[in-house]
Amino acid sequence: MNKKLVVVILTVLLLLSLNVKASEKIVSKTVKVIAYIPVFQEMEVVKPIYIKNINDEVKDESLSEPVIIRQAGKIRVKSNSSWSLELTNVTLPENCEIKIKESESSVWKDVSRGVTNISGENGDHLLSFDLKLVPNGNDNLSSANKSINFNYTLVQI
Repeated sequence: MNKKLVVVILTVLLLLSLNVKASEKIVSKTVKVIAYIPVFQEMEVVKPIYIKNINDEVKDESLSEPVIIRQAGKIRVKSNSSWSLELTNVTLPENCEIKIKESESSVWKDVSRGVTNISGENGDHLLSFDLKLVPNGNDNLSSANKSINFNYTLVQI
């Protein structure tokens, strides 16, 4: 008997709950959640931008004309925010200008006197760099016999 009574009560309750009109407003609440995600940035020097001896790189080239060294270095940047990569030329040759660009870009940036910046958006980026050595005036690259070396600094912007 008790089982039948429980079944009848549950059936009545079910029918009453299904009888709710769609036009009736259902109670709702809005909750505003603010989440702060800390900035994450990682830089990996895959292939350093380093030339041990300029003469070794230009031995088959005309030494009075600009020389381009393709794929001179690679740096991976992973970031969840906008970033700027500072490339600092730590060796300043006297008889040539040094220019650098991302391999996919057509814009050369002068790094003969120190620092240049490359900016980017969040994500995972593998940056590949080309170098251009431009002799100053009547000097040619063969007398340089110097190395080229860079330091790297990744900063949030």
